[in-house]
Amino acid sequence: MTSQVNTAWTVLRDGPVDDYTGTGPEQTVATGVPGELIEHAQRIWDPSTGAPRTVRDIKIKVPGDVDVAALDRLVDEATGRIYPVREIHQPRLSGWLVDKVCACVDLSNQPPA
Repeated sequence: MTSQVNTAWTVLRDGPVDDYTGTGPEQTVATGVPGELIEHAQRIWDPSTGAPRTVRDIKIKVPGDVDVAALDRLVDEATGRIYPVREIHQPRLSGWLVDKVCACVDLSNQPPA
């Protein structure tokens, strides 16, 4: 891994869906995955109200051989925070295994369901 590891991650994935309940168990794909949490805040102006807003962009960089996919959830083992994965970026370089960059959703400002 070429980045600075600042925490360990657990990868969670939805299991098979039960026909009767419509839900399925959550499966742990990997634990103790080294990774780097990268947060970037950008101030934008809301065009409808003219009010300033802060948009947080969260990316998590993990080794290229880790089994992580879109719609998985990454759990920070130090804090317990859960980051749903929107999409995965992994550049293709011949002969090299490049780190995966997971674009995640920030749920810290979401109202409780």
